[in-house]
Order: sequence, then C-alpha cells, then structure tokens
Amino acid sequence: SEFATNRFGSHFFLWLQGAESLVTLTPTMKTLAPQTMKGSTNSLFFNPNGGPTRTETETVSLSAVLDAPNTTISRQKAETLEEAIERLSLDLLLKGYADQTQAP
Repeated sequence: SEFATNRFGSHFFLWLQGAESLVTLTPTMKTLAPQTMKGSTNSLFFNPNGGPTRTETETVSLSAVLDAPNTTISRQKAETLEEAIERLSLDLLLKGYADQTQAP
C-alpha cells in the first residue's frame, strides 16, 4: 500500500508493506490481507519564504488487525473505498470517537 497527502505546504508520504495471508471473514468468505505492516515515512517541508527545504525520514512499525465484520459488510455491499470510509466515519462519529472538525 502507498499513501500520500499534502498538508500545510508540505508533502507527507507513507509506504507500507506486509505479507498477505488468507483471512477468514465468514465461514464462506475469505480474503487476502496482511497481518502486520511495516514501512517508512518521508516528509518534505517547504519554506514559504524561499529558504531551504528540509526532508525527514522516519521508520515506523505498525501492527494491524483486519476488521472482519466491517470488511464483510463492505464486500457484501460492494462498497467503494469512499463509501466504506464514509460509513465507518459516521459510525465513529455516532459512537463519540470522532468529531466533525476538519484540519485547515
């Protein structure tokens, strides 16, 4: 997987990789997914006044667990990534784990 975003005049890149294995979602549904992922980040910061640009590299280690119930729902509904994110975000909002504020 690769993720990149641009915030506040800087670029942030996150590269993750992990070995896939067969994960059982339901007795009749299985999927390939990594059990753990590791990666690194690179950040490029721009000086708005034309000064020097700096780059930072960090190594990160993540452990992730596949959310079998929500993955099953997404697959049964044939959700797009955007639809799944919207559904999960609303669920977190309703449970009080998130708010509607947006980063500037």
